[in-house]
Amino acid sequence: MRYNGDIHISFTGFAFPAPDLKTGFITGPDSTLHLFYRIQAMHPIDPPTTAKTGSASNVVSSMGDTFSYNYSIPCNGSGGSPAFTYTNNNASKGNGTIASNTGFKVSSGTFTMQALGAVSCINSRTSKAAPGDYDTLSFTGFGTWSQDSNPHIATVQVSLSPEFPYVHILIDGGSVSQANTKPAGVPLP
Repeated sequence: MRYNGDIHISFTGFAFPAPDLKTGFITGPDSTLHLFYRIQAMHPIDPPTTAKTGSASNVVSSMGDTFSYNYSIPCNGSGGSPAFTYTNNNASKGNGTIASNTGFKVSSGTFTMQALGAVSCINSRTSKAAPGDYDTLSFTGFGTWSQDSNPHIATVQVSLSPEFPYVHILIDGGSVSQANTKPAGVPLP
């Protein structure tokens, strides 16, 4: 199933929140809101039999951060020893400051997964992976962040497709740290 939706609506006179989420400003005349929603869903019919492993060092994110990560995740969610580590070396807007593009406080540090929460391995439309193998990995994991003693959650997606390589990592939904690579192109569902 694929869906590609766009809507452009008037946003004149609405309050738009400031990064502190407590104050805002009123939008001016002729303001418009351009929303989009794109989804591609599929149901794998072959049982997952592989574990996806990978790593990269000193990757420059789309926001200019330098980050590194490594993972070893079983596609069936069990067996083996799931592992994931992510380090953001220079959080795009500085340690503990509000990132202007997200409104979240960001910080450099290291996430270390202690438990795998969920995993999904699927294939892109152009995948040439063998049955039971996949070129796209999405998972969540619970773990620690080097800057505090609180529990944290990582949400990760890795596309190993040669046509559309991509990595996206969120720690606590991006409120603690986030990094992604710029997609090679704009894939439409």
